Amino acid sequence: MSVQLDFGNEYDSILYEHLDRDAFDTVRSFVFSLYLSSATSTEPALEDALSSRRMQNASLDEVASHMRISIVVEKPHPTMPAIMIGEKGGPLLPFVQRVVSVLRETGDFLVKHSYANLGVFLAEGLKEAKGNPEILVSRLVRTVPTFDDEFTLLQQSRWSHLENNQI
Repeated sequence: MSVQLDFGNEYDSILYEHLDRDAFDTVRSFVFSLYLSSATSTEPALEDALSSRRMQNASLDEVASHMRISIVVEKPHPTMPAIMIGEKGGPLLPFVQRVVSVLRETGDFLVKHSYANLGVFLAEGLKEAKGNPEILVSRLVRTVPTFDDEFTLLQQSRWSHLENNQI
């Protein structure tokens, strides 16, 4: 049996259009970039990019940079059209905002429960799961609020019953 957490697949078509990769590959590349930047940091003052505190304080610019996504669009200045002004925007901004939101919520949870990083939390979960991926995913979904989309699914189900007059 295969158990998988999926994220951002509703952005697949726009990600393919702009990056030639889907959400899964974009997130995988992002995590690998974070890992590499953490592994190569020689500055002791810089906290590991995958630490709970860094996740808690994730910024749009940092996440976009690691994803190699431009979230700045240039527009002409309203009174001087020859001058271009950069501002946050673009079709991939909502995806980056969602990733930042997930990182911050996860970081909040990890800091609140004194986990140095997500890896420590997952390692503890692996011990509890004893090799069963369903137990690990269940623990993750049950304890980290941002991974629990059950409410959304239940609410969608309720709405579909209302629309179909099946209640």
